[in-house]
Amino acid sequence: MDLSSTDALIIVDMQNDYCSDGSVPVAGAAALVKTLSDLSRRVMSRGRRVQVTQDWHCDKHLSFSENGGTWPQHFVQGTKGAELHSELNLPVGSLVKRKGTDRRIEARSAFTESKLLETLQRFSVERVYICGVPTELTVLETALEANSLGLTTFAVEDGIAALTQDAAEVAGAIEKMKDAGIELISRDELAG
Repeated sequence: MDLSSTDALIIVDMQNDYCSDGSVPVAGAAALVKTLSDLSRRVMSRGRRVQVTQDWHCDKHLSFSENGGTWPQHFVQGTKGAELHSELNLPVGSLVKRKGTDRRIEARSAFTESKLLETLQRFSVERVYICGVPTELTVLETALEANSLGLTTFAVEDGIAALTQDAAEVAGAIEKMKDAGIELISRDELAG
């Protein structure tokens, strides 16, 4: 696939709390780190944009079980769990967008509270390639919203990993993307 100047790679929530020692571990998340590091360098070396999202919750966030939500504490501002994975080697010029800072908003899409859309518009981005974790939550919601905003949207199939171990749920998330017109591609297709 030929990348154009209006393309951007979006890496979703590759943070410590989604890795094996984190509070909400995603099987295979740590294994994606090298892949996404390589992919981001290849995309950036061709003069294209790399955007990275980072959940950044306060300790009173509505999604936490102690606050009436369904999740253990995760991505709490200033903690190791909220940091991007230490081996995610991003090229100079990558932009990190924090989301989920408002304790009253879930922020499943990378576009919620992050100014991501404004940044993409500033750089005249028309096509986005989504990767990261988890497939059935933030990756799915980010891809669907990007698509609904009029961006040509691709999901990098071997650049995502699911929180759930339920194959039917993962397949359902993939089908939702396909049904919306989001194409799944491999990292090799993207990297060319």
